[in-house]
Amino acid sequence: MALIRNAALLWSVPLLLALTGCPYQSEVPLDTPSVPVDSRLLGTWQDGSAPNSSVYRVEPSDPFHYRIHSETESGSTEFEGFLSQVGERTYLNLRESSAATYWLFWLEVAPEGTSLTLHPVTENITESFSLPDDLRSFVTQNQNLSFFFEKPTTYLHPEAPLP
Repeated sequence: MALIRNAALLWSVPLLLALTGCPYQSEVPLDTPSVPVDSRLLGTWQDGSAPNSSVYRVEPSDPFHYRIHSETESGSTEFEGFLSQVGERTYLNLRESSAATYWLFWLEVAPEGTSLTLHPVTENITESFSLPDDLRSFVTQNQNLSFFFEKPTTYLHPEAPLP
């Protein structure tokens, strides 16, 4: 659970999840990596509501994957992730580098790239999926329901002004 809390602290992934619960965990991602790395996501990020919070460094590991290094008071953790497009929404498929289980987040990035918001998919989903296509269909079908996401967290570059 502590590892999941670190992920939540990532971009709330990622940060707020520690406060709101753990996001849905899946044995499969939404799809295979096909969305190119978005340069607006690269760099250092912190929870916008907690300026002295953990720091997350995001860098590309190849043309479609991100490597995320988190520094918290309790230590550091490495994550890897990639983006998936489901309809008009972009999702982050995230996992701890040594784990096989994915956390899923709806990702919104400010056009100028100064902030990003992670909406964790709710942990209250009881379905499990063995194929990415089945998970993707489920998300497509349910992503517009108000209870499909936990409370979002907005992350800022440390040098960016607070909202």
